[in-house]
Amino acid sequence: MTASKRIIIIVLICFGFLQAGSLTGRITDASNGLALKGVNIYFSLNKNGTVSDSDGYFKLDVPESGIDTLNIRMIGFKNVLLPVDFPLRKQINVELIPVVLKGENVLVTATRMMSSIKESNISMDVIGAQEIESSSAQNIAELLQGIKSLQIKDYGGVGGMKTLSLRGATAGQTLILLDGQRINNPQNGEVDLSLIPLEHIERVEIIRGGSSALYGSDALGGVIHIITKRSESNDLEIGIANMLGSFGTYAFKGSIKYGGILAGYQFLRSDGDFKYYDKWGNIYIRDNNDIEQHHLYTRIDLSPKNALCWRFGLKYNILINDKGAPGSIQPYYHFARMEDNRQDLSFTVRYEPLYGMHKIKSQSYVLTTSNHYINEDPRDVLSPINETYLTNTYGEEIQLTSIFSKEFKLNYGVNLRLDEFVHKRLSLRYTRLTYDVYLVDETNVRFSSDIISSLKFTPSIRYNGNTDFTDRVTPKFGLLIHFGSKEQFDLIANTGMNFRSPTFNDLYWPEDSFSEGNPDLLPESSWDWDSGIRIRLNNFIFESILYDHHLTNLIIWQDHGGIWWPENISKARVNGLENSISYSIIKDHLDLKAQYTFMNAKDLSELYFQKFLVYRPMHSAKITIEGHISQFNIRMSNRYESKRYTSASNAEISALPAYLITDIGFLYNIPLKDFKIDLKADIKNLFDISYNTLKNFPMPGREYRVSVGITYNKKKKGNK
Repeated sequence: MTASKRIIIIVLICFGFLQAGSLTGRITDASNGLALKGVNIYFSLNKNGTVSDSDGYFKLDVPESGIDTLNIRMIGFKNVLLPVDFPLRKQINVELIPVVLKGENVLVTATRMMSSIKESNISMDVIGAQEIESSSAQNIAELLQGIKSLQIKDYGGVGGMKTLSLRGATAGQTLILLDGQRINNPQNGEVDLSLIPLEHIERVEIIRGGSSALYGSDALGGVIHIITKRSESNDLEIGIANMLGSFGTYAFKGSIKYGGILAGYQFLRSDGDFKYYDKWGNIYIRDNNDIEQHHLYTRIDLSPKNALCWRFGLKYNILINDKGAPGSIQPYYHFARMEDNRQDLSFTVRYEPLYGMHKIKSQSYVLTTSNHYINEDPRDVLSPINETYLTNTYGEEIQLTSIFSKEFKLNYGVNLRLDEFVHKRLSLRYTRLTYDVYLVDETNVRFSSDIISSLKFTPSIRYNGNTDFTDRVTPKFGLLIHFGSKEQFDLIANTGMNFRSPTFNDLYWPEDSFSEGNPDLLPESSWDWDSGIRIRLNNFIFESILYDHHLTNLIIWQDHGGIWWPENISKARVNGLENSISYSIIKDHLDLKAQYTFMNAKDLSELYFQKFLVYRPMHSAKITIEGHISQFNIRMSNRYESKRYTSASNAEISALPAYLITDIGFLYNIPLKDFKIDLKADIKNLFDISYNTLKNFPMPGREYRVSVGITYNKKKKGNK
């Protein structure tokens, strides 16, 4: 992979004293801690420079006073621009981030502290910027298709609602983060992934397994962490792209980056009028399935020269979405509409002292969502429906990182969040205050043995409190063992306790002729563990993870004499095996990625004991082959899911059959002076397979997409 999977992090630790008139320091690789030889180090103003020696050390003559910028550059690593204020009295130590990323070198935040996948004990996948840019995906849901132990519940078409299941957990039991900010809707606990465009996304981390000790409520099945792009240089970059697709699909994207400012806009429109077949083979056209979406995003990242240790970030997004809501094909709503308006604002402050071992990050955020559903046509419903729901979230998180040494790091912090739900027509308002305190420890023990090179322990604990339920503590423990002097074989293991608070719908849904909430509900609980191996041999990476997940107090909506309300009456057990390989068949030219998941998801409630949970396939797999020749790239992926039951009784007549979907994509880059042109063509569902991910919600057949993108990049003098 190229420089797609990267984030700057500089760890500066002070050692000794620096004599007046000189600057000394050491350069190491952030992914493994090894010294880097031959790194170019020079000042922007006085042009004085040097290179690091075989042990990573360097020494530079400096003026007695003044301010300058230290440039630290090496091929294969992210450039660092470090403001310095003379005179200096400490040694500077800098960790460089690899930008030529191959699997295990990708830096992630799974344990809330930056580390490489190689040093992570958590089972996870990372989708980086290059893969995002080369894909034909229009939203996060399309991008996540085929990830291990992850199923997308797709209501059909570009504009259809899309939720996910991770390791058998429901959409509400999987936490979705956007730059560390929780975006699960407090009304129903879910996130419609069709409403998250991709044009401003840098990478996506998929963390499998319970993570309440790290992230609190809703992380029973795992976490999807979406990390956005930022502008990191004074180069001017302007990009536009147009996409045309089947079923009246059109998208426009535009963005500009300069001097810490990033702004962009996306427009998406689709008729969604694809053909589908009913169970008797009759052909129909999906109508009222259109969408029109506008997304504006801005981000400002500043590092003032007169405040060397401070980093400030401001981000604002607004998404306006108007789409048809046809529902299932039984019954079909030809006139129902759904309008979504989501805005989020966040302000981040980081304090990263040049010579200190402690770092502080503060993030304040506001997330507001308005959902308006209208279906007043008598040809669709007997009673007109016109409902508006408002949800607001106000949050503050303070996170501290203490790096005492390479062998001992702590991450700890506090969270405060206020969730608000408003039922506009009934003038109902409910609130919940959540407060958390957490601690994560990373301890490394290194050995000189050729058998075991290192042990890494990651115990973590979180105190969770809110105004609706009894406070609780969720612990977790992780282990990573590197075997062999070259650390080519790893053993990983995790175990922990998790929970999910009932949603506002579960607790307070207003009584009507069909349903009502239950304010006496308890939080859902779970205990899980996983263990597995990771092998790295030259261009080959293999991972196999065995997991087991026990869930209790599950909330189920039941029919009580015609009125539905939720109860804590269910429990379940989900266990399985996740296997994946990544192999570079011809280095830099032909790559193979494959994954297979076996999942045994059983209902343990009294009524449906040992029945399979609905919509959980026992077998799923994906194989992707990608070829690169000069500026040309071709990718073919095959995605398989086995039979899925749609009823708790496991009735065979209503089960969804297995399917195999093939997608193929082409990308051609044309580099010009100050310009780059990207030409893309994609065919989704190449063999026009008829399939469903949800009962009575047909999926599109063969779909074509073509796009042209132009990027202008004017580099500032001195930047490479």
